[in-house]
Amino acid sequence: MLSTALLAVALMIAALAVLLLEMLVISFGVLGAIALALATTSVVYGFRVHDGLGWSLLLLSPLAGVAILRWGLARMRRGGMGVVAVAEVRDQAGISDAAKRAGASIGAHGVLITDAMPTGRARFPLGEIDVAVRGPVLQRGAEVVVLAIDGPTVTVELHHPQVDNATRP
Repeated sequence: MLSTALLAVALMIAALAVLLLEMLVISFGVLGAIALALATTSVVYGFRVHDGLGWSLLLLSPLAGVAILRWGLARMRRGGMGVVAVAEVRDQAGISDAAKRAGASIGAHGVLITDAMPTGRARFPLGEIDVAVRGPVLQRGAEVVVLAIDGPTVTVELHHPQVDNATRP
């Protein structure tokens, strides 16, 4: 009977250790399932020995499990993923950075290299990028100006050069 009680406690300790390992290693839930099986077996053996031990293990398992999960999730939010490599997004990642690399900033001028109905592709000083046209359909070769960059959307319209009053007849 004492050996069964020790086995029940050892199984619970193993369950909590495996759950802790789940927080450190990507196992796609396999370690979590093993921890659940160990905890369940521990509780069953605990009830075979004495009702008090069974209830104690039954109450301990979710309390300790929640504490380990809270610790693990907080650790993940901080970026300390343990054994798992942490990927970081640095400069020049994403579509808005692609617009910057192409020289497409608000007020920048470019030329459409495809028809824009309502989207197309435009060439800017440093490269090309997909654009959305505000206003009527524009033909290839039209000069455009960037109005806005909102996430992946670069909005342009037809460029209207201002006429200088001094050059008018």
